[in-house]
Amino acid sequence: MRLTKVIRTMAVTLLDGGMGHQLRSMGVEIAGEVGSLGRFQNVVLANLLRPQLVKDAHRAFIDAGARVITTNNYATTPAVMDAINKSSNVETIVSLSESISAAGKVAAEAAAEAATQSGGKSTVLVAGCIPPLAESYRPDLVDTQISYCARQCLQEKRHMQLSLLLQSTNCLCGFLTR
Repeated sequence: MRLTKVIRTMAVTLLDGGMGHQLRSMGVEIAGEVGSLGRFQNVVLANLLRPQLVKDAHRAFIDAGARVITTNNYATTPAVMDAINKSSNVETIVSLSESISAAGKVAAEAAAEAATQSGGKSTVLVAGCIPPLAESYRPDLVDTQISYCARQCLQEKRHMQLSLLLQSTNCLCGFLTR
């Protein structure tokens, strides 16, 4: 089902809230200065290391009335992944594609479980999150002098990210930029 069809058939369509805030309230540690790469690491790793917790976070939004949930990959950017892989807390290298695929899979599972538990009466759509090219959409937190070549490389990675989200879930209704 397409997001536009859902919006036309419902007076109000509720989307989920901030996954980082929800995961933090459920026990995921978020540390470091606002805008720093360190703040995002555990939210990204939760898709791989704590998928049930991420699914429970999606389900909390669904149970609160959300009919569109967003994949938990806002922070899955090349810079954050590099920081994770350089961290002494990670035992194995984590790839960008592995993390994005896990985010899509967990969201799809949460939506499917909600549909099953409602006896097919409830439709929950999954929207893929389009993360920023750098660490943040806030220009005051990102190096504004990124070279043309670096931007091209980041945009190519964005296309790869979108393809992975499409492959990891069969119920993707669209993409959201936060």
